[in-house]
Amino acid sequence: MYIVGSSSDAYRFNLEQGRFLAPLESGSPGINCAGVSPYHGLLALGGEEGLLECFDPRSRSLAGTTHL
Repeated sequence: MYIVGSSSDAYRFNLEQGRFLAPLESGSPGINCAGVSPYHGLLALGGEEGLLECFDPRSRSLAGTTHL
């Protein structure tokens, strides 16, 4: 489960283990929305100032970013 808010971190909670994992760090000062693609599994984070970032949750790496 991913938890986002007025922070630059996307917190990850493992439901099987019942604990928080290391968060994903966004370049945005605040994250307004998040979603996981059913096609390729990328996590998209929509941040303040129109920043859209996509992360690959398997490697916890930034796949791409754009300004809207």
